[in-house]
Amino acid sequence: MIWLPSPQGEGLGMRANHVLNSAAVGNVLEVVGNVLEVVGNVVEAVGNVVEAVGNVLEVVGNVLEMVRNVAGAFHCGSPLP
Repeated sequence: MIWLPSPQGEGLGMRANHVLNSAAVGNVLEVVGNVLEVVGNVVEAVGNVVEAVGNVLEVVGNVLEMVRNVAGAFHCGSPLP
């Protein structure tokens, strides 16, 4: 490494190391950001599946309520629970 003094007292080689270290840290942070984005996408997908299951259960509940109402309309005597 060529060492040229600067007015601040550190050489150009030291500055180059700082720049390279900063670039490496930036790359690591970018990778961490990408991983967090993927995790966020997975969590969102799981949330969408849970919402879809909830929608299906709501429809099943509505169908069962209609069946109960129809059965109650034809039932003689005490109403169905």
